Amino acid sequence: MPQMTEVDLGQWEFPAAPWESDPALYLLPSVDSSRPGGASTPSISSIYDEESHSDTESESGRPFEDVGSQHLTGLLLNALVAGLTMAAFLLMIDSTILVTAIPTITTYFNSLADVGWYGSSYLLATCTLQMLFGKVYMFYNSKIVFLSAFLIFEAGSLICAVAQSSPMFIGGRVVSGVGGAGILNGAFTIMAAAAPLQDRPKLIGIILGVASTGVALGPLIGGALTQNASWRWCFYINLPAGAITVISLGLIRIPDARVSRNEGPVAIPEQIKRLDLPGCALFASSVISLLLALDWGGVTYAWNSATIICLFWTAGITLVLFLAWERHMGDTAMLPLSLLKQSAVSCAAAAGIMSYGGLYVIITYLPMWFQAVKDVSPLMSGVYYLPSVISTTLSTVGSGFLVSKYGQYTPFMIAGGALAAIAAGQMSTFVPSSGPELWVTYQLLNGIARGMMAQQPVTAMQANLSPELISIGTALVVFSQNFGASVFISLGQTTFENSLLTALGDIGDGVDVQKVADAGATDFRSAVPEGMVDAAVQAYNDGLISTFYLSAGASVVVFVLAWGFGFKSVKKTPDSESD
Repeated sequence: MPQMTEVDLGQWEFPAAPWESDPALYLLPSVDSSRPGGASTPSISSIYDEESHSDTESESGRPFEDVGSQHLTGLLLNALVAGLTMAAFLLMIDSTILVTAIPTITTYFNSLADVGWYGSSYLLATCTLQMLFGKVYMFYNSKIVFLSAFLIFEAGSLICAVAQSSPMFIGGRVVSGVGGAGILNGAFTIMAAAAPLQDRPKLIGIILGVASTGVALGPLIGGALTQNASWRWCFYINLPAGAITVISLGLIRIPDARVSRNEGPVAIPEQIKRLDLPGCALFASSVISLLLALDWGGVTYAWNSATIICLFWTAGITLVLFLAWERHMGDTAMLPLSLLKQSAVSCAAAAGIMSYGGLYVIITYLPMWFQAVKDVSPLMSGVYYLPSVISTTLSTVGSGFLVSKYGQYTPFMIAGGALAAIAAGQMSTFVPSSGPELWVTYQLLNGIARGMMAQQPVTAMQANLSPELISIGTALVVFSQNFGASVFISLGQTTFENSLLTALGDIGDGVDVQKVADAGATDFRSAVPEGMVDAAVQAYNDGLISTFYLSAGASVVVFVLAWGFGFKSVKKTPDSESD
């Protein structure tokens, strides 16, 4: 087989839309042939040293902002936001649409033993590749990368829709996860190139606010399709909407977020070096091992089993090796450790873990509380959860506009952390007799708080990094949010199960604790004697509200971390560069 040593990526061109004025924006990147050796990856320090960025900071102290001709306005900007919002919305729906369809799917494939993989396979692929996509967006054409990621995501949906076996279905979920890893951080990175810093909070707020409704609508849509059509339509539904998204984005000039758009050919070894694939492999090994340990622990295997212990050890060892490798790679690493020395960056990443961890505890266990304690159907539990959806959406969009208007994002994160802690704390006081006046009020408070926090880590990251590093910083925040959600869902499951088993054991000898637990949140009433149903309901109530303490604690940590965001303004000042 002939050996391929070099690829001229600079010759790849794509047809321009009628209004396309800069064909160079469609060229894939490579290495600046004018650099010594013809193939050196720019480092973080060199980014600030180059003559083209001599004004990396304005007199007002704000970081340098790319004020080139890439910024969009009017119809083009609105069309771009609409396309990115649709892509993010489909991604969010896909993350929860299986919740109500999984029982039917496991019956169809006779694959109850595989049920854990239906969710975790997607999650593992997404979490392990999000940081790599940050590097990809840094060096490759944003439009091509984003559309490629979205098409991969859609291909995974198609595989799931036509799957003839459980392994094929799991494979489709993995493919969707690979593509999904590049969608949300890609949308934020593209917006950083499409709009000035002051306008980004409201635009990202629109994308996140609308897209976040997909998280709550997913189970409702999945249940309706599974009941009235087929579970396969949970995935077929993605295809026509995805096609419209691809076509619309394909006709729009998407600004390019690359470091350089005027480079010569790049050698394959240099591409491997610039993407830091060895670092990605170590990072993926650590994340996969940790998430599998948390997912399997106490469910598939005992916490003290050899399998779980080995997974934790593997996660720790590969994490140490990853950090050592990233230190060796310096500024060319997949995750340059120098970024974490900035308090705004490290605090934004940590706050992303805690804020989304606390959010997904509520998303997961509050609807379960409605079903188990209030004895309503999955569909009605979704209806009861609507106050959270509506308040979160309005708060996300509204806070984005307020940040753009007044310039400060940190106060919203501080206030959001405090309000979320109060709301989750109040939810932990629920009893079976709690009425709508309580669970609607606390949902509204929680939704307002979550909306205030939703986009602030991304805004803080973009406000404190130069344009060349935004893709890496954005990928770090998006990974942190997904990682936090994954970890806290597992922690919530452990907390819930332990509290439930303890509460059931306190009822008395007439209850088969394991039988009641195995019956599930919707059928446990039939597994206890008639006179003990109320006690079993109380046990489920105690088990579920115990998870809300996790959300409250995480929100308190967010409140503390938010003070490390700094108080830079995203507003333009007379001394700053004009757009």
